[in-house]
Amino acid sequence: MAATLFRDYEITLDKPDEDFKINWGDIISVDFDLRLKHRRV
Repeated sequence: MAATLFRDYEITLDKPDEDFKINWGDIISVDFDLRLKHRRV
């Protein structure tokens, strides 16, 4: 999932969009939550 987000971000860098904003905090928190859930299983 995170890889897809980063891949989309790289594509956006190639085609700059002023309206595009990425919230690294949300990505990190989502990745962290996924890792916690994986460990619990």
